[in-house]
Amino acid sequence: MKHAALFLACACGTAVGGDAPAARRDPIWYGVPAPDDHAVFSIHDDVSACTAALIAPRTLLTARHCVNQGTVIATNRPSSTEQYMGLETQKYVEAYPDGGNLDLALVFLDRAPPITPLPWDFALAAPPPGLTVRHIGYGATEDGGGGERKTVLTTTGLMLFDPASGQLVLSGTPTAGVCFGDSGGPMLHVEPGGGERLLGVNVRLAGATCGPVASVVIPRYRDFLAQWLEAHEDGGCGYDRRCVPGCTPTDWDCVCSADGQCTAACPDLDDADCPADCRTNRRCSSAPCPRPDTDCTPEGEPCLTELQCAGRRCLGDPQHEGTYCSSPCDAGCTAGFQCDATRGACIKAQLPEAALGEPCTAAGTWCLSGVCLDGACRTPCVQDSECADAGHFCRAPQPRYCAPSTLLPQLEATLPRAPGGCSAAPAGALALAGLAALRRRLRKPRG
Repeated sequence: MKHAALFLACACGTAVGGDAPAARRDPIWYGVPAPDDHAVFSIHDDVSACTAALIAPRTLLTARHCVNQGTVIATNRPSSTEQYMGLETQKYVEAYPDGGNLDLALVFLDRAPPITPLPWDFALAAPPPGLTVRHIGYGATEDGGGGERKTVLTTTGLMLFDPASGQLVLSGTPTAGVCFGDSGGPMLHVEPGGGERLLGVNVRLAGATCGPVASVVIPRYRDFLAQWLEAHEDGGCGYDRRCVPGCTPTDWDCVCSADGQCTAACPDLDDADCPADCRTNRRCSSAPCPRPDTDCTPEGEPCLTELQCAGRRCLGDPQHEGTYCSSPCDAGCTAGFQCDATRGACIKAQLPEAALGEPCTAAGTWCLSGVCLDGACRTPCVQDSECADAGHFCRAPQPRYCAPSTLLPQLEATLPRAPGGCSAAPAGALALAGLAALRRRLRKPRG
């Protein structure tokens, strides 16, 4: 994939022995101390040292590559030196074997720390560029320090999809971001009113040095979190598919539960009564939604799979580059499209076709071979060897194209004529010599 080259390294450290973080596991790039972010933990196992966030009383959210082998040990130092043990872990690839090698994992602690979990965002599946975000972690610092929880403010950039890591959003700069040891740490969406929600999990460095980072956008994968919370935690006011009355603000699990009405106000249209594909799930809904499905690619726009298209057609045609969203033509085609009866689908409007040598116009004809030059479909050339057909040569005037030898009389007519008198004889002789050479070249058999 084109974007794969961006991700130079996992942003995690390595563990020494079996129970201690490596010396390289040190904090956020150009950040400041974060003593009040108690819900952000330092974790390590026998292989890795990373960061994680508490999203429920006993559940840590981190990156998959931070959970390798051995028991996960967690502490929210320097707030506390008390250690917690991971009783159970689950990687996204274990919960969804066919869902790709997504870089997310959950850890269930042996007991609940006396800390308020971070609320997590289950609706903002496509964060816009320029969104203010805050990263927190225990990774390497620009001055070589380590072990202190730090934070840094930055803004989001482009979104992209990487098969090895999932739906990602880029953020950070060479002077504001993350480094080794910050993997699994939270990217918090700083809301206009002053609140914060966990929006992403740091998984990859996105540049040649520490700073820029790629984070998994967790609202895209909220089912993974919701199923885990439903099985491991008591119902809460956050998104966990269980309605808890009396929450402030209202628990969306109550508003968007099965009540026979598809509620457009539900975040991301995640309502039990709406068509399942109306919500963000990288699958365009073929059924009507109360508001546009953000997964849908408009008809005629580039696509990679038919699941991006409401009409379930992703195809191409000879006259246009790449594949694009289309629809069946049994109900007629929209303006700018025509029915391809062979495939039963609407394709972009086609120009009249012309064979090599047939008349054409540059804007109104599709040459089946060659291009439209001098009012006909012709084969462009630079030298005679490019004109494979017998009796053709690469004509000299611009534009150059393969012309039949029948044009020779026309060329003779354009050769300069010697005026009367002996003084002009050399010029006339040179012209005749050139014509003779051209005749010999045309008569020479081709190998």
